[in-house]
Amino acid sequence: MNKPLLTLALAALTATGAFSIGPTRVQPADMDFIKNPNAANHSTKTATRAEVSEVDFGYADDPASALYLKDSKKGDEYYLAIEMPKETAASFAGDEITGVNITTGVYQMLTGAYTNRVVNVELFITEDLESEPIYTQAATLGKEAFTEYRVPLDTPVKIEEGKSYFVGYSFVNPITNMYYLAVDGLLKCPEACWVGKKVNGKVEWNNYYDQMGALCLSFTVKGENLPQNGVQLVEAGGSLYCEPGKPFEYGFMLKGAGQNADQIEITATIGNGAPQVKTISLETSLGYNQYGIVYVDGFVCDQEGLSIPMTFEITKVNGVDNTSSSNTYSSTIDCYDSTKGFPRVHLVEEATGTWCGWCPRGIVLLEYIREKYPDMFACAAIHQGDPMQVSSTTTFLNSYVGGYPFACIDRTETLQSMSDKEIDSFVEAFKAVPTTMAITDVLPSIGEDGKLTVDAKVQSGFDLDNNNRYRVGYYLTEDGMGPYNQSNNYAGGRYGEMGGWESKSSSVSTIYNEVVRLCVGGVQGLDNSLPDKMEAGVTYYSNAQMSLSAVTSDKFYITAWIFDNVNGAIVNCKQIEVSKSGVNDVATDSNTVARRYYNLNGVEVSDPSNGIYIMRSVKADGSVKTEKVIVK
Repeated sequence: MNKPLLTLALAALTATGAFSIGPTRVQPADMDFIKNPNAANHSTKTATRAEVSEVDFGYADDPASALYLKDSKKGDEYYLAIEMPKETAASFAGDEITGVNITTGVYQMLTGAYTNRVVNVELFITEDLESEPIYTQAATLGKEAFTEYRVPLDTPVKIEEGKSYFVGYSFVNPITNMYYLAVDGLLKCPEACWVGKKVNGKVEWNNYYDQMGALCLSFTVKGENLPQNGVQLVEAGGSLYCEPGKPFEYGFMLKGAGQNADQIEITATIGNGAPQVKTISLETSLGYNQYGIVYVDGFVCDQEGLSIPMTFEITKVNGVDNTSSSNTYSSTIDCYDSTKGFPRVHLVEEATGTWCGWCPRGIVLLEYIREKYPDMFACAAIHQGDPMQVSSTTTFLNSYVGGYPFACIDRTETLQSMSDKEIDSFVEAFKAVPTTMAITDVLPSIGEDGKLTVDAKVQSGFDLDNNNRYRVGYYLTEDGMGPYNQSNNYAGGRYGEMGGWESKSSSVSTIYNEVVRLCVGGVQGLDNSLPDKMEAGVTYYSNAQMSLSAVTSDKFYITAWIFDNVNGAIVNCKQIEVSKSGVNDVATDSNTVARRYYNLNGVEVSDPSNGIYIMRSVKADGSVKTEKVIVK
């Protein structure tokens, strides 16, 4: 995750991505997934305290969804595997692999029912994906989709120290169109999702863990050398901001790397402070390969500043040293008095298209945000492949969007489910979090040449060495576009409620709002749009010109946003509604009747180009205001 926000991560765990798999690389697809209707919350797999002599080794939690094999056709041969690396295998040396556990994928019938069409498979175990297997065995699975079938090995395979083991199965696609693989969409572990396809007699392997999470695949290990007292720290998140000396809460996603963990010790190092040790008794004993969530309150940061480094480590399990080496997590936190910050307006960018049958849920999402949280969010609907697409948004689509529909907040949080609950969770987590910079006003005016000039007034709560790190960019968005026909896969209610779209036809004449008509500054904002050094409390003007021909109606919106070029985040934004006929009135409302520009040597410049100038504003009452501004 780009930001340490575990509450959103947990909300996303029951959601699905939008990727398709081809033989050589991942290609975006139009929401090509099937969601598991019985998916759990990925929060716990209940462990038991009873001693056992076997464990299941794997990386996936419950199957959240199934993603399809792109361009697959009848007769194609596929291979799926997970890896036990040699470092892990050493802790199982002498134990035996006794079975392979396969969660079946999905084929969707015309009736909407799910079934598994891949029944005949061949298990394999190999020490290297490029080498011949050391073990193979034919197996038969059932026809139930999203169901785990446990296949015992005819001959157990002994685990040896110093070797890696790839365990999986292969199958020949028995159907003529796409087949969906069960995945959890959760873990980003490179050993968790190997996918191969046989091409010209050779298996071409690719690793899709970063797109799909983990394959719902595991294998059973039995023996007397099973690991003990180990817990992995999979993910952590919580407060992005705290006040100096005041306690804050952080959450931790755990995975058992040994049998029966009842108690853990977490050591936190925050900034230049002394280590902080917290001992937590788990409500439910955590077994091997099982997940759990704990929230720990009482961490304190005494060092004031931005991006204070934090390191968390699970140092002990059951009172002894943690045997898992995957036990640390690093993050940062902003720590300062809240009076130095600004309220935050978040930018929601949605990628959509009239051709995308799943994109009505993006329309529903933006309607919900606009109605419930109008002051906390600015919305921008970015169209692709339809009459509302504009060339200035191509870079955003290419940089961020992997499948449709897509939505993100501040370029850091992908809205996995694009649901009202996900937005509500975000608001709850961020409503009291200030930010360090703000656009305090957006001032539009129209020149004699008919071009729109926009001045964004920017302030910082801290003295900053900017050096082109922070940049200002702009969107022009428009309501009332269309009508155009929107594809609607929710027609008929097969996929449940979707803001009324389930009651509409499969093609709906639609008027579109928040449509981006122009992006100024591209993905990163305008170069040198803020000075290299910024002083706390000083107002800086970032100036841009744009053509009003980008918008077709009289009314439109201007959204100015601050982009952090280091971490890729939108720091803050401000959106105003204006009209072509009223833009000059907006300038008059600000009481400015004339402006003159001077360079830093005091020489008046009639037509300032890129650079820093002194702007002298004459107000309607005759008063004069002088400010340092940047003209872009």
